[in-house]
Amino acid sequence: MKMEKSTREILAKMNGKERLEYIWDYYKWYIIGGIFLLFIITMGTMEFINHKDITFNMMVITNQADYEKVEQLSSTLINLLIPEEKQDDEEVLLQVEFYTETEEGIEYPRGVLENLHVQIASQTLDVLIIPEREFAALHTSDKGFLDLKPLINQALSFPEQGIIYGKNGEIYAIKVSELSLLRDVFADPDLVLCVPANSTQGEKMKTFLDYLLANN
Repeated sequence: MKMEKSTREILAKMNGKERLEYIWDYYKWYIIGGIFLLFIITMGTMEFINHKDITFNMMVITNQADYEKVEQLSSTLINLLIPEEKQDDEEVLLQVEFYTETEEGIEYPRGVLENLHVQIASQTLDVLIIPEREFAALHTSDKGFLDLKPLINQALSFPEQGIIYGKNGEIYAIKVSELSLLRDVFADPDLVLCVPANSTQGEKMKTFLDYLLANN
């Protein structure tokens, strides 16, 4: 009975090029699978090494944004809210989503509102900038959004029409059109800035609002 030759015996009679071709023909899927697995492991390791804690999370849902100024705003917030010695470990997350105007009203990309509700429910969202109509739909009670008045340490330099008040004088939202630093980035005239009531970043919020108002 004739025994099948071992791979070593077959390769022994071949030159270098022939060996490479033989190995590729017979083992290419194993090789590709190994490379893919190595890639996944490498990316996972890099993500673990480069992981940063999100120390301030801001979501903007708009129909207009200057991308270059969005990047500048993100850098400004990092330097404003995170000490330099912690910037390797912490980051500011600035999420920008877009809506479109239709005859029926505002149309959001699939999953945007669901993502918004999840982040609010999980206490991971600190600042929200949305169209005033959407704010009104979400603000069904005085418990949904934070009263900004205790966080504001200076006189407001814009008319009362730029503020959305609660029944007892609470400040629940400020129109972005009255905040020059944000207005220059997001030219959408319908936006308002508000803070979910369960935000856990009170001190950073004060710093953020002070900066916006001081540079208005």
